[in-house]
Amino acid sequence: MGDVVMNSAFVRELRGNAPTARIRLVVRQPFLPLVAHCPHVDAVHGLEVSVVKRLNGLGALPAVRRFVRDTLGDERPDLAVNPRWDVDFYGATLLQALSGARSRVGYTESSTPVKARINRGYDRLLTLAARSEPGAHAVGRSLRLLETLGGTVEDERLEIWLTAADWAVADRNIAPLREAGGPVVAYALGASRGRRRWPAERFADVASNLRAQHRASAVLV
Repeated sequence: MGDVVMNSAFVRELRGNAPTARIRLVVRQPFLPLVAHCPHVDAVHGLEVSVVKRLNGLGALPAVRRFVRDTLGDERPDLAVNPRWDVDFYGATLLQALSGARSRVGYTESSTPVKARINRGYDRLLTLAARSEPGAHAVGRSLRLLETLGGTVEDERLEIWLTAADWAVADRNIAPLREAGGPVVAYALGASRGRRRWPAERFADVASNLRAQHRASAVLV
């Protein structure tokens, strides 16, 4: 989910550089609602894969083959881009290769030691395997990839594409908190890995201090 949101600027800036192109956006199936209303692409697709990490990302191969057959058919893209820098467990590089795209761009398998081990040989599937410094921010890194392709970046702000119904649900739930008069602070407590999860009691300390000092209400997402 984080990758989808972090690459929203990439999607917008890609459209800005290619206003007449037909752009397909492919994400993992559970995250399809996040991009369903993206105004910068012509089509959105969900791809669900079985992640078997011991298979070095190749566990996605059957699902990717079905996707190419059922969704792309005889269409062959001019360009297939994967802006993810880290390990590819979900078949994105395989999709680029099997799509038959003339140009296939992504970050090199040597980006990290773990990726070099798990995605060994993936650079051969790309026509351009880009490099990036390890400490770069995810948003800037994906936009640098666009610049590597010869594009320009006008805006690095992220987007999330919501409907009027989405806003109505949020307003309905937040309205009672706004009536209390203080700011409303949202806390996202989850992370995909345990080492990336801040302890719950520290979130509680922050919420308590903000309530005491600013009359802030807390919302957990």
